[in-house]
Amino acid sequence: MATIKIRRAHALSPARLRDAADKIAAKLNEAFDMEFQWEEDVLRFQRPGVHGQLTVRQREVLIDAQLGLVLALMQSRIEVAIHENLDQIFDAARKPQPKKSAAKKKKPAKHR
Repeated sequence: MATIKIRRAHALSPARLRDAADKIAAKLNEAFDMEFQWEEDVLRFQRPGVHGQLTVRQREVLIDAQLGLVLALMQSRIEVAIHENLDQIFDAARKPQPKKSAAKKKKPAKHR
C-alpha cells in the first residue's frame, strides 16, 4: 500500500476553506466516484483501492490517503493531480467575491 501525504498552507476564512474543500471533494467524486463524509473538520473519503481524509485547519490543509496496489502504481500522477487541483481551487477561492449591488436609492418625490 502506498501513502500520499500533502500539507498545504492557506489564508482562507473558515467558510471559504470549507467551500474549497467541498469543491475538492466534488472533483474527486467526478473523477473517481468516491464517497465522502464530513466529521467536524475532517472530510473522509473512500472507494475501492483508496481511502483517506482531508483535514482543514486554520492555516493549512492536510491530505492523507492510502492507495491500494493498483493505484499505488500511479501514485506520482495522483499526487501531481492533487497539487494541480489544490492550486486551482485555492487560487479561485482567494479571488475577491463580487459584492452584491446595493439597491439604488430612490430620490424623494418633489411636491408641487
